Amino acid sequence: MRISHEPLTSEERAVAQETFLNTYATRGNATAGCGAAGVGRTSINRWLERDEAFSTRYEQAKAKYCDRLRQEIDRRAVNGVLKPVYYQGEKVGTIREYSDTLLIFQAKAKMPEYREKVQVEQTGVWDMQTLVALRQLIAQTFPNDPEALKRLADAMAKEKAGDQDT
Repeated sequence: MRISHEPLTSEERAVAQETFLNTYATRGNATAGCGAAGVGRTSINRWLERDEAFSTRYEQAKAKYCDRLRQEIDRRAVNGVLKPVYYQGEKVGTIREYSDTLLIFQAKAKMPEYREKVQVEQTGVWDMQTLVALRQLIAQTFPNDPEALKRLADAMAKEKAGDQDT
């Protein structure tokens, strides 16, 4: 029996990594993966930092789980789920229920016209460093909204022109 603080052998590490990744791909939960593999979260973090192959497989497992979530969201939103109908304690049939909330989220994810509208108004003068940081934030927060980046680019161009005049 291996003592928990002893390093894993290469075979044990390979088995633990495989077990973790399989569990993570099906459950989407690192804690569950650690439990199934018999390793701590620090081991996972270390492997992610130092083992490129594990890191790649981790991202693939994460993508696999996210795909499963998308399928389930789509199933509940578009196809619906059958729910039993009872009358006086006896099942008399079923009814198909759909999730409007999930459908809304799907529409927002896939169709820009259903996304929240964000408007940024500028008062005063911003320095270029602030505008560059804001551009990075907007690009990360709204990656599929080219209009948000265009508005910021216009503001940056105005600011740059103002800097050159002084």
